[in-house]
Amino acid sequence: MYEPINAWMLRTPTWPIEKFNALTTDKTMPFQQLLLKTMDKTFIESIAIASPSLYEDLSQLEGDSHQRKTKQVVASVLKYATRMSTRPTPFGLFAGVTVGELSEGTTISLQSSENHIKRARPDMEWLLTLIEKLEEDIEGIQQIKVYKNQLVTKSGGRLYLPYQTGYGRQTNITSKKERVSIQLNEAALQVLKASREPIVLSELIARISSYYSNFDPVQIRTYILQLLKQEFLISELRPPLTISNPFHYIINQIKDIPRYHDVYLQLVEIDQLLEDFNASPMGEGIEIYLDVIQKMKSINETKAYLQVDLGLKNRELTLNQAVADEAAKAATILWRISQTEKGLPHLKKYRDRFLDRYGRDREVPILELLSEESGLGSPEEYYPDAPSTISEPRNSEREQRLLEMMQTALLNRQYVVQLDAKALKDIIPPSVDDRDAPSTVELYTEVLAKSAKAVDDGEFTLVIAPNPGSGSAGQTFGRFFDVLDPFTKNKLQAAHKEINDAQPDVITADCVYFPTRGRAANVSLAPGLQEYELVLGTNYASDKKKLFLEDIVVGATLERLYFKSVSLGKEVTFTANNMLNFQSSPGVYRFLREVSLENVRIWHSYEWGTLRDSPFLPRVQVDKTILSPAKWKLSMGQLELKKEASVEEWNTAFDHWLKKWMVPRFVYMGATDQRLLLDLEHPAHRKEIIKAVENKGRVHLSESFYQQNNDWIVDADHHHYIGEFVFPLKKREALPHPSPVTPVMKKLASNSRIKLPGSDCLYIKVYMAKSRQNDFISRPLSHFVKNAREEGLVQRWFFMRYGDPDNHLRIRFFGEPERLIASLIPTIHTWAERLVEEGLIQKLTIDAYDPEFERYGGPQLIHHAERVFEADSDLVAYLVNQIRFGKIEFPEEFVASMNMLDFMEQYGLNFEDRLLWLDQMVQPDEHRKEFQLWRRAIVECTLHNPVWAQLLGVDQEIIKGLADKRNQGITEFKSQMERIQEQNLLWNHPHKILGSMLHMTCNRLMGDNSKEMKARAFARHALYSQQYLRKQLVST
Repeated sequence: MYEPINAWMLRTPTWPIEKFNALTTDKTMPFQQLLLKTMDKTFIESIAIASPSLYEDLSQLEGDSHQRKTKQVVASVLKYATRMSTRPTPFGLFAGVTVGELSEGTTISLQSSENHIKRARPDMEWLLTLIEKLEEDIEGIQQIKVYKNQLVTKSGGRLYLPYQTGYGRQTNITSKKERVSIQLNEAALQVLKASREPIVLSELIARISSYYSNFDPVQIRTYILQLLKQEFLISELRPPLTISNPFHYIINQIKDIPRYHDVYLQLVEIDQLLEDFNASPMGEGIEIYLDVIQKMKSINETKAYLQVDLGLKNRELTLNQAVADEAAKAATILWRISQTEKGLPHLKKYRDRFLDRYGRDREVPILELLSEESGLGSPEEYYPDAPSTISEPRNSEREQRLLEMMQTALLNRQYVVQLDAKALKDIIPPSVDDRDAPSTVELYTEVLAKSAKAVDDGEFTLVIAPNPGSGSAGQTFGRFFDVLDPFTKNKLQAAHKEINDAQPDVITADCVYFPTRGRAANVSLAPGLQEYELVLGTNYASDKKKLFLEDIVVGATLERLYFKSVSLGKEVTFTANNMLNFQSSPGVYRFLREVSLENVRIWHSYEWGTLRDSPFLPRVQVDKTILSPAKWKLSMGQLELKKEASVEEWNTAFDHWLKKWMVPRFVYMGATDQRLLLDLEHPAHRKEIIKAVENKGRVHLSESFYQQNNDWIVDADHHHYIGEFVFPLKKREALPHPSPVTPVMKKLASNSRIKLPGSDCLYIKVYMAKSRQNDFISRPLSHFVKNAREEGLVQRWFFMRYGDPDNHLRIRFFGEPERLIASLIPTIHTWAERLVEEGLIQKLTIDAYDPEFERYGGPQLIHHAERVFEADSDLVAYLVNQIRFGKIEFPEEFVASMNMLDFMEQYGLNFEDRLLWLDQMVQPDEHRKEFQLWRRAIVECTLHNPVWAQLLGVDQEIIKGLADKRNQGITEFKSQMERIQEQNLLWNHPHKILGSMLHMTCNRLMGDNSKEMKARAFARHALYSQQYLRKQLVST
């Protein structure tokens, strides 16, 4: 399913593996001395950047080994030294990245570590406090352009912001109480109107002052500055987050403003020092680094000042294509066996609420939808303390198979399980559809081999990393583009363009927001790979096409939510070319990202399901790929030790445990990529395990492969490195889902569509047990409507079945407003009171009617659609009555299938079109066995016109009259629809409108989606049988 993109990333620790070996093999030298001997200038510089406090305490390494402080320093230095020699995850100067190409031959050759590329830039936490300081300078900020924050919404006499960045000092804004609002007055409207496009702040103040000439200009300035402080206005001081150097952006913004001249000179000095530091050899930049920090502190003090990454210089970097192909195969397997469902569970509940409120095909502006005042608000799960909706899909057969695998391994004292094709099939979830896979992904792996030649000979093994990758190609690369080969970005962009070109009806846009935690912006700082971008809380990049929230609407089908650009008339999905976890982002951004995954089944690392907490899990391998290493969980209970056990007792028990559970000498301690390589024969490393078990109660261990064939990644000095490879992959075929979006503009103000009680529509909901609905429809409801019509209280009506989640009928009555209020409501009250006393219904409520204009073609068609609904309600109510009292001998699905075929024919679909439409909805063997029971009778009915003529037991005159009335309504609706379609004003596709009408007639008859699917299957099979019979007649 996946294939590699011709670019890959290599991540390695800065130190070679020989450093780790030196720390573990020499057991004669005191460990403190060993650490002191191992440390070099590069390590000390790395510590200075990562932990200034530890850097200050390094002298403690020469102190008394029994002192507590010395022990703490030794433990910390050990962890950093181990990290710098064994962990490839980028972090300061401890590990770095480079990129290579795929080839027929493999050559992995790095330059000496002193040649690597340091890249330090101001930490975004510090940069945001700088922006705050600049914006608080009243004279200076007036020379900067500002503009309206696109997140601003109006509701109930107030202006709202769903979140503020707070200059990066706040926690994530997800609480209802943490939204920001101000009074909506004329002055605020004038300011926002004047700042729709960027405007110099002094000019904005002057413009508003001239409009309010009777007011004190100082007060007006103070008011506008307050709007800027509260972020209703955004200044152009805020840098785009899709550029590599926001610091340069800010310097350029202020360089020509006299008020900022002194700050400008300070920033230029800092920038020059950063260039000097970045140009310094590894280990030679400590003094410069510390000087930079002091100068930054003189401007603003924060917890973090610089963000440092490392680019690895290489002599030659090519990798055999076969390795990347194996990675693509592994990614396909991991996706297929992942125990996830398409989309996110909590959005399914939100989609149901959307459909309940707005119906299908209604498209709602995103800010209106997420507003608590005018829409649904954000999904409940976005708020603090919301109950978790995350539930692990259970597959008992899969879990039984996994249990068997684990037990077999234990029984044979093996810790490797090989999965063959049959075993893989056993653990793949049912109904896996490759269309649901992400169009691009990234896979992280180790590549084990004896040499580069062995790689080329196919003698290699992949080990999937504990953090297995990302959901989009390029996300791991984005933060490092400025230290990587520039062609890498071009290759990734080309891959995304190829995917996007296969979906011309869908736009993919980079979505960027200014985090409320400043340091999080370090992770999100990455150039985008898409043609379009949407930006929240800061400025856009100049080289991108812009999308704005006011242009984005939200719609829903029965399967998913979706976004649409009104101006472009296309569906939009949002992504980001960074690794920032959006689960903790502000609600509006999280919603943009999560809804964009509605068509995607997310993938994970290998999952053991409910067995994950077992004391031992074997290695799982498929061909040349280790999907999951062997894992162990160690606790005090397993060691049968008390907390106060001596070191000797602990070592004895630990040795017994190692032998019992077949634990190798070298293991990783910890989960995901925050893990530490340990030698279980080394006393210092054993102490780390003792401490972890005592502090946490239990530790996670996993097998390490560092000694197995890791000699092939070398540098110019013939040192060897542990490496992690990042493979960006794309689908061989795009296999897109069809987009539900139509290009037609669907613009109608919410306040002009709602019909409240007192209008020409009275909308009631009648609640009752589902088992009593047919009783209610067949007699009480039919009699009530008949009498209301005769008395002139009602001109039109229709009903549908619903559950919200309580089962009820929704009934809409149309007529003169005065009569509906003065006469119909009292009549309904008397009628409902009697039904409650009889126990038929539970309660009745009155609600506002929100017509589904979008679903049925637009405002010009809704009146004609409602006439079809009325005629259909009359016909269905009669059929329910006849079924309820045994006049019709066939099951509901039988009657529904004939009803559907009749409706489709009246809608204008010929035989071939009906067959084609049903073929798209029904699988060939779906419900075929049940159909065979009624095949002769159904085919007999469908061979006649009308189908109702063969429906024995019903009054032919009554049913013909009811069917003719509906046919007349359908014909009239179809005629008006075609007229509007010719004018290019139709809000929905004719076939989608038909699908909705067919769904609603089935809903009125049965109120059961599973029965509706069976009815569709019966209709499809009936047409094929009919086609076969006709062919037989022709041949004879």
